[in-house]
Amino acid sequence: QSHHAGTGPQSARRNQPFLTPPEEEEGGGGMGRGKIEIKRIENQSNRQVTFSKRKNGILKKAKEISVLCDAEVGVVVFSSAGKLYDFCSPRTSCVPYLPPFP
Repeated sequence: QSHHAGTGPQSARRNQPFLTPPEEEEGGGGMGRGKIEIKRIENQSNRQVTFSKRKNGILKKAKEISVLCDAEVGVVVFSSAGKLYDFCSPRTSCVPYLPPFP
């Protein structure tokens, strides 16, 4: 086993000035998820699927931050049909119902 200091891909990286990792650069790159344009999804079926996935994701994140950080968290999400979805951490007094925006 022979190892020469200053050779190989790691040493080349060490000798370069600090570079932002590709996943943090504007426009993506690397193996990270691609960025999507944030605008209304025109296709109703795709919009509903995206709403459902993102709603579940944000409610899951609310629960996680509540548990991991012992934080008091309340999240309310209304669908385009006006249906209410919420998460309220156990020790938090959340408002049981808020009327949707007109």
